[in-house]
Amino acid sequence: IFSRSSEKLLPRGVPVSQQALYDSLQDFTCLDGTLRLPFVFVNDDYCDCQDGSDEPGTSACPNGRFYCQNVGYIPYELPSSRVNDGVCDCCDASDEYMYGNCTNVCSLLGAEAKKAAEKEAEIASQGNELRLQMIAAGKQIKLQKQERLSALEAEKIEAARLKDEASRLKQIAENTEYSALEAHRLRKEEQKEAEEKLEKEKLEQEAKEMFGQLDSNKDNILQTDELMKEVFDQNKDGDVSETELKLLFNANTDISWDTFLEAWPQVKSYFKEQNIPLDNKDDQVDEASVIDYRELSSTESPPYFDYDGDRKNDNTREEEWEKDEVLKPDEEEEEEEEEAEQEHEEEDEDDDKREEELEQSKPEEQYDENTLKIIDEANKARSRLESAERSLQDVERELSRVKDSLEKDYGPEDEFIPLDGQYYSYSDREYTYKLCPFDQVVQMGKSGGSETRLGVWAGWLEDSQYKTMLYDKGQTCWNGPQRSTKVTLNCGLETAVIGASEPNKCEYELILKTPAACKFPSQTQPVDTHDEF
Repeated sequence: IFSRSSEKLLPRGVPVSQQALYDSLQDFTCLDGTLRLPFVFVNDDYCDCQDGSDEPGTSACPNGRFYCQNVGYIPYELPSSRVNDGVCDCCDASDEYMYGNCTNVCSLLGAEAKKAAEKEAEIASQGNELRLQMIAAGKQIKLQKQERLSALEAEKIEAARLKDEASRLKQIAENTEYSALEAHRLRKEEQKEAEEKLEKEKLEQEAKEMFGQLDSNKDNILQTDELMKEVFDQNKDGDVSETELKLLFNANTDISWDTFLEAWPQVKSYFKEQNIPLDNKDDQVDEASVIDYRELSSTESPPYFDYDGDRKNDNTREEEWEKDEVLKPDEEEEEEEEEAEQEHEEEDEDDDKREEELEQSKPEEQYDENTLKIIDEANKARSRLESAERSLQDVERELSRVKDSLEKDYGPEDEFIPLDGQYYSYSDREYTYKLCPFDQVVQMGKSGGSETRLGVWAGWLEDSQYKTMLYDKGQTCWNGPQRSTKVTLNCGLETAVIGASEPNKCEYELILKTPAACKFPSQTQPVDTHDEF
């Protein structure tokens, strides 16, 4: 019924902390205060108290609690229903006192626990040394980032100034370029106008000579009989009708000088074809040089010509006739469709080729040396501005990264700073996990495929004493929430991920060991009263 603790006897199953409540010299009051009964009723294997407090050492009360003293090891409390059930729960065998089939192994377990505790303490001690080094490194990194922040802010001011200066110089260069190009355009237009004027004067002179040559009576009006029939005979019938003259000169049969001059650019080619001289108005037209179109029109067509004018071989023609006879209607139709499709494709290819050749054949704009120099300076000014803008953007991006880094919580002593920018991998049978502290967590299938983001840095889990990292807002699960990950930190002599799991759908857990999490037990835990540890 009783167990010895210090100098006093306690009812079996009662913790030392409740010794004053179980005084064998007084009546016992149920711990819930509902009943007072003689002390002999304690551990009499009959449940009197509703809270089961009168039977801590028996299994009489279903809600009772049995306390294992486990001297030499760790005290343990279990439901009193497990007392004398034939299973050894307490290392001191106190829960199976009726059968005596359990052995007190607390000393052995205590020795093993002490050895493990010493090893753990050694790891904690060594890890703490490494942690102190990480703290020093973290503070140095933080100082460097603060210095870099100050330098970047100064660089940003200078980069912005250089960009503004480059923009100003670009504007000046482009204004100069615009003026030079405008001057070049005006010179080109003037040159074109001068050339057109010369061409117009040349045409007018040629027309004047020809008009004078044709105006035999010198009345400044060309009559029908003064026009050469063979020259302006459009339908080649040997006569010039009023309709044909109207077609050529857009006028009546009598043609004035103004009408002739206006039509001259279009009718000039007829004179060249007929070899009519344009530089001697007194010369007569050589009738032998005029093509007799009536004779040409009466000539029978050549027997058989292909598309380029060459006469085909008779055998070839016969072969084509034979082919036409052999082909069936369906085959003929199919062949025609194929030929049409092929011709269409060839036409498209020819069109593309012509467009490409036309683009390549376009002459490059010719500028004088001074204009070319101005254009080159403008191009350089534009390039300098682009370079200055890129430099400013680079500085701004780095400045943003440094600011974000300095705003992160790296622990009370900045011990976790060295982990930032690193990554640690862990693989199980199906997946490889990659943890980038203070950035993100990703998962990759071993069979391949893209990465799946399991969360981005969100901070430390509240009330975790810098023992649990939280990464949220990962990729959304199929018909589920966004993925998230908790990373539990344990003390270790090196930093590595040692475990990964998915306890709930789309909720992941990683275990990271690192010296940054190492502290002496006195820094994190209350002192254990068991002297064996």
